[in-house]
Amino acid sequence: MNLTIHPVKELFGTARVPGDKSISHRSAMFASLAEGESRVRNFLPGGDCLATLG
Repeated sequence: MNLTIHPVKELFGTARVPGDKSISHRSAMFASLAEGESRVRNFLPGGDCLATLG
């Protein structure tokens, strides 16, 4: 299977996923790449997840 992904100018929407360690890390990284405000709910407040925030 070949999959081609083309860049877009804008990406927005809502994703509902359970709060866990991997998803919390990814949400922090994606939010850091985004312009404007990002809102993350159910962020796992563990030590390593909080360290990802800085």
